[in-house]
Amino acid sequence: MRDLELSPEGGITRRTLLTGAGALGLLALTPARLRAQVGGGQYLFGSATLGSTGYVIIEGLSTIINRHSGLRSSSQSTSGGAENVALIGQGLLDFGQSTSVDLVAAREGAAPYGTPIDVQQMFCYTTFALPPIVHADSEIRTFEDLRGKRISPGAAGGTTAQSWRLMFEESGFGDEVRWTFGSWREIYDGFMAGNIDCIPAILTALRPSPIVVELTTNYPVRPVSFPDALISRAQEENPGIMRFEVTPETWPHLSEPAVASGSSGILAANPNVSHEAAYEMTKAVFENVADLHAISNVLTSVRLEDATRYLVPGVPVNAGAAQYFKEQNVWRDDLVEG
Repeated sequence: MRDLELSPEGGITRRTLLTGAGALGLLALTPARLRAQVGGGQYLFGSATLGSTGYVIIEGLSTIINRHSGLRSSSQSTSGGAENVALIGQGLLDFGQSTSVDLVAAREGAAPYGTPIDVQQMFCYTTFALPPIVHADSEIRTFEDLRGKRISPGAAGGTTAQSWRLMFEESGFGDEVRWTFGSWREIYDGFMAGNIDCIPAILTALRPSPIVVELTTNYPVRPVSFPDALISRAQEENPGIMRFEVTPETWPHLSEPAVASGSSGILAANPNVSHEAAYEMTKAVFENVADLHAISNVLTSVRLEDATRYLVPGVPVNAGAAQYFKEQNVWRDDLVEG
């Protein structure tokens, strides 16, 4: 698997394209060999930053599809869900790691997109709960104590940044927060070095991700709950934002429950992906979950019974994926078939 970057003779990289051309209007500048293979051939999956949970999930899905179907796929490292959805809209990806927050924003043309994006859903593969955490000896005890503090919610255009900034805007002191942005590795390193006061703990299916386990092995931390009223107001703006209660049962590092915001992890698809290809991919994944789970613990949340549970109403589900879920009796009547 390789990063989404042309060889030197191509003269342009994904990052150069995104920063030079902006989020929209990119396709006209892009060489044909970077475009998604929606007509056949090798399908391109956008993942997330190298080594992140989203990266591992997409690598795993791509591996299973190559192993158990007649289709070929490869995955590309990106900054995550929001960027993947934008790249799908521009025809640069066939599939991408995304979240319920990203898909609602894309449907509405809300930030960071600016215009509605035509994108479909395939299936849900996990949930992401992201409680704010601080050092255990920090003077920060409540959400209100975060006023004026150094807070980093990951990449600037990422899902967590979208939802956190929305909630801080609702708090009335969003303008006083000292925001910093970076990859998960960058912000976790900054937190450990004492340069950042608050970061998200990344919990997949309410279990700590590897980077959280690594952090808490050497650095005691404490969660800071989001007020329910703020989560409710943020959900009015973006219904893809979800509320989670994180407990010591799923994260033993905690001494008491904490309220977190988050989202569901959803495989997004280019609307030009055929019914047949989507059906074959979906079948390959859910009829070989034992092989998928063996790749990484973060993939154990991929289960047929949860595949449609957290999909977004109003965003079309690819007809091939919908057919498979109807055959397996897990289709939801409130979902829309693409």
